[in-house]
Amino acid sequence: MSAKAISRFSVPDLVDLPEDIRARNFVKPEQMPYHTHTDRDYDVGDFEGALRACLKKADRAGFTRRAEDARASALPLLPLPRSARAGGDPPPALCPQ
Repeated sequence: MSAKAISRFSVPDLVDLPEDIRARNFVKPEQMPYHTHTDRDYDVGDFEGALRACLKKADRAGFTRRAEDARASALPLLPLPRSARAGGDPPPALCPQ
């Protein structure tokens, strides 16, 4: 892409929000049933819909205002959580065989 073509976009147009990147990588409902490389099967789910509903309930749109208020009052900011385990399974110690 030429510099002239790129100059038609502003920086916000070229930068995706973290939740948009995550939503792009979710398994889509039309891909169900879905078998993962970790040998898990998903038969139903609207993961992007669940993410969007949670962001709406958490007032993601108002985050900037709350962040500014928190900076002014020295309150800590909490980032969007990230899962560390495949499928959100509990640790093996909590799952007796």
